[in-house]
Amino acid sequence: MEAMLYVLHHMRKMVAQINGKLMVVFIPNYLMEKMSDAPFELFRASQKNNFDLICLKEGLLKCEDQGVPISIVGDGHISREIHRLIAEKVAEIL
Repeated sequence: MEAMLYVLHHMRKMVAQINGKLMVVFIPNYLMEKMSDAPFELFRASQKNNFDLICLKEGLLKCEDQGVPISIVGDGHISREIHRLIAEKVAEIL
């Protein structure tokens, strides 16, 4: 976690130099029985370092409940529908 926070801090500084906006998408481990929220340290870092944190836990659970495929069968990577969900969440912020 410490290494990730270090990298995010420096990414945020680099993005600020070009007047950009840093967004971090947290994708919980959807292959486990129970998905977790974004770590509190990541949430706290987003507030401290002024970047947007998009946690997909609720969106993935909703998709799962609706029968929307979360991963590509036999592959494990997120599906086209989840990529679309991420794009929609990013667009809401922009």
